[in-house]
Amino acid sequence: MNQENNSQNTEQKIIDAAKQVFLENGLEKAKMQDIANRAGISRTALNYYFRTKKNLFSVLIDQLLDGIIPAIEGLISTDISFVEKAKIIVDIYDVQLRQNDFIPRFVVVEVQRNPVNIHDFIKNSPRLQAYLSMMTETLKKEMEAGTIRTIPIEQIIATFFSMIFTPYLLNPLVNEFFDRNEINKKIFFDAQKENVKRLLSDFLKPDQP
Repeated sequence: MNQENNSQNTEQKIIDAAKQVFLENGLEKAKMQDIANRAGISRTALNYYFRTKKNLFSVLIDQLLDGIIPAIEGLISTDISFVEKAKIIVDIYDVQLRQNDFIPRFVVVEVQRNPVNIHDFIKNSPRLQAYLSMMTETLKKEMEAGTIRTIPIEQIIATFFSMIFTPYLLNPLVNEFFDRNEINKKIFFDAQKENVKRLLSDFLKPDQP
């Protein structure tokens, strides 16, 4: 049992180190040796757990998706209105982003550094493609039923992620503004989450005839 725990701890240390290296250097320029150094292990030990940085990045993203996709898949099949579902989706993403606040910063920086990497990763991920297809079909059905506003789906996606990501892009500044007081930070992020829900509800509300 101790050996298994040690293995899990080492794997998580590697993932945590990779988050920082990916954020600082980008996926293209990140080196496995840099990740090993940051994790405090040898390159040989790193190779035992993860053979390539792309494999490591995929595992990191899968951890995030494990906390998002199953919950949303279960939610979509319920009978509540889509606007109420959207509010719960905000909650689901918020939980994961509070634990992985580097993701919004990494995505925004990487889009500027090398947008092809992000595009290809999304395009070549069967899990992400299935998730996007499910959400696209759901939104189309809701529009056809008149329960949400008719608007290009890419605009809905862009609006949602810009609202949900922005507070976490500001996290380093928020840390300084609140003197690293975790209670005040939580109050801030809780309030921002509710603001996103209200704005998203208004955005999705069907146009009046």
